Amino acid sequence: MLAARAEAVEQLQNQFNEAVQQQAFFLRAREIHITLENYDLWFDLSTPIAEQLRRYRVLLENINPGDITQYVDLRISDRVIYR
Repeated sequence: MLAARAEAVEQLQNQFNEAVQQQAFFLRAREIHITLENYDLWFDLSTPIAEQLRRYRVLLENINPGDITQYVDLRISDRVIYR
């Protein structure tokens, strides 16, 4: 879990130039929630972080990032949900 968190934080900083504000672990759900400046990203540990970040990149390419106000749920393998 710590390795996945470290990978997510590093990639968010390097690839997306995002500053991580806060992190939360949900052990039973096997999830990591990372708070960025304007919203949260929700990751799960059953899918590689790189794959979830790829879906995040595709989302950012296809919507106005300003439309995201609360969270981006990257846990579902066939779609990305955001609010």
